[in-house]
Amino acid sequence: MQSPGSITNAVPDPDKAIRLQRDVQRQMMENASARSLQQSQIGAGGLLVNGGGSITVTGGGSITLPTGTLSAGNVTATSAVTAGGAITGASVAVTGAATAATVTSTGDVNAAGTLNGPAGVNSLGAYSNLLTSGYRALWVTTTGSTGAFGYVPSSRRFKQEEKPATVDLSAALAIQVVTFRYTQAVEELGDEAQVEWGVIAEDLHALGFTWLVDYDEDEQPFGVKKEALIFAFIPVIQDHEARLTKGGL
Repeated sequence: MQSPGSITNAVPDPDKAIRLQRDVQRQMMENASARSLQQSQIGAGGLLVNGGGSITVTGGGSITLPTGTLSAGNVTATSAVTAGGAITGASVAVTGAATAATVTSTGDVNAAGTLNGPAGVNSLGAYSNLLTSGYRALWVTTTGSTGAFGYVPSSRRFKQEEKPATVDLSAALAIQVVTFRYTQAVEELGDEAQVEWGVIAEDLHALGFTWLVDYDEDEQPFGVKKEALIFAFIPVIQDHEARLTKGGL
């Protein structure tokens, strides 16, 4: 019989060591599962990614929700994003070819950041959404090739270095209004292509009205800032009024 103060050389229990190892592994798996659940939640209401996470589908895949909502920090697909409900996220990007890249939703598509698609933004509902009050013109930026939509303010609060402008009256009177058909419209519709009224960008450039012309990346005349054409003719009207008031022509 051993005395109370004696030391006993205990034999290690191999089963206990195995159990401890398994407990550690189980705890690690539970922690990893908890972190995964915190980042990604799937339920009947939709697919939710928390913590600024993202959903990425590559290889021509798509994200399809017949019902419910898609809510995420970022949604990226090479083919299509389709939902029967709403699509909500910081950004929704479709990177596939223009003919295949689509974002479709019977509900709302909301983004706190940007909604990008190489095919552009189309809305057939715009034709039936009649605006009779409180409307503004919508423009698209050419700076940085972002294609961002926005509103152009005209209040003095947003301007500086304001000074009277001068217009070459003879050049303004030389602006020629023409009728024409767009080449693409003729190719698509033939004789049914609509006859348009307008001015030619190259003509305005030649007359010195460069501030009325949009130029492409090669600095060639591309479009006309039609909304600003009125500013070229206000001085003409004022000059004629002043001469009529003085009794001269």
